[in-house]
Amino acid sequence: VPAWSAVPVYWTGDIPTPCYFVYFGKKGIYLPERLQNDPEAARHVVVHEACHAGHRDNIWGWLRCVLLCCYWINPFVWLAGYLSKRDCELSCDEAVARPLSPEERAGYGRTLLWAAERQIGPPNGLSASLWSQKQVLKERLYAVMKPNRISKMTVALLAAAVLSLSAASAALGAYNGAEEPESQLPEAQPA
Repeated sequence: VPAWSAVPVYWTGDIPTPCYFVYFGKKGIYLPERLQNDPEAARHVVVHEACHAGHRDNIWGWLRCVLLCCYWINPFVWLAGYLSKRDCELSCDEAVARPLSPEERAGYGRTLLWAAERQIGPPNGLSASLWSQKQVLKERLYAVMKPNRISKMTVALLAAAVLSLSAASAALGAYNGAEEPESQLPEAQPA
């Protein structure tokens, strides 16, 4: 397993889900022992958790916790924390799925389903309070299974935006560069 990650990988007892954990500078990816019978799922999980390590998501997790403790009364901080956690997971899913073929993506999707089936309770209070686990899993599976290509409509909209901004910038430059007529002030006459 360590060939898939620069972070040490440990097999543990019956933990609910795999995780990347940092304790006083010591990093590790912890996998439940039941994954030993499924090397494909173990590889998917290790690569996903190694992405968390590479993105330094442990730091972002601590920052989310500190901000939620300090600003617990503000619902926008809760929303920002939820969206931050969601983005971390989607980013790692995308990094794992990017080089995979459609068949391998389906295998990774099965790994996500496997992890969701064995999870005991919500992964964190943010997901439980703002969005059901079923919706989160559906979004993650959709993101993994969709092909990585930009639609023609997206390209057309981006091209239109670039052209519009270029035209506006050129017009603004021409307006600022135009010479203003000198004011016709009468000359002062000696007294």
